[in-house]
Amino acid sequence: MLASDFPSENPRTKTRNYSYTKRCSALEKNESDLKNTMKKAIIIGGTSGIGRGLAEILIDNGWTVGITGRRTELLNEIKEKSKNRILIQEHDITEINNSDEKMESLFSQLKVVDLVVVSSGVSKLNQELDWKTENKVIETNVNGIAKVYEFMFSKFKKQGHGHLVGISSIASLRGNRYCPSYSVF
Repeated sequence: MLASDFPSENPRTKTRNYSYTKRCSALEKNESDLKNTMKKAIIIGGTSGIGRGLAEILIDNGWTVGITGRRTELLNEIKEKSKNRILIQEHDITEINNSDEKMESLFSQLKVVDLVVVSSGVSKLNQELDWKTENKVIETNVNGIAKVYEFMFSKFKKQGHGHLVGISSIASLRGNRYCPSYSVF
């Protein structure tokens, strides 16, 4: 949301709030600085849901975005819609042995990355507490994501800046007996 989207007049009292206006000017300046400096992002899990929606918003705001996902057909569909503003990389984060290679491919194409959003995760209903089901959730939501965090943190440390955002669920605070491993993390 831009500072210009805020009302400059209090509609309830019909009075102008000068300190509010002053604060908005400062926000506009900071947003302008951000738009000029932060232009490249990677979204892990960008083929659907929050990740895809965020990728579309960033592209609409002038960012170049790299997205990863398991489903190649969705990656290609998104690339076709976005043309030059998006890079795609097939990447199943449960395949830890080649995760660094996949991430390096995107990172090297972008040269510098200002923002990484990890929006990858799975949930499976599992009333029977089948270990295969639980393990798949753990491989994605714990091991795979931890590997991505480790890689990105080392890249940000080397380049001297970067923002790492992890999107998670409130399920870890509430729990759910039908998908226990999802609720733990």
